[in-house]
Amino acid sequence: NNHNLERQLSMAWGVRSFFVATELKTEEAFRYSIDILKEKGLLSDGDTIVQVGSIPLFSFDGSNTVKLSYV
Repeated sequence: NNHNLERQLSMAWGVRSFFVATELKTEEAFRYSIDILKEKGLLSDGDTIVQVGSIPLFSFDGSNTVKLSYV
């Protein structure tokens, strides 16, 4: 389940995982994650991040999308 994945990701160096229980489209989820991280003070304008996800969003067969985003 998603909480198991969250715990597994937290063991990777440099990774902070956050569980968000909401149903969004993939692009909306990417934007939402940036907003949340900015609110927590973990991102600032001008930062570059790598976002990983799946299309469709709740496809649990693995990630198939990598996006480079500029904040």
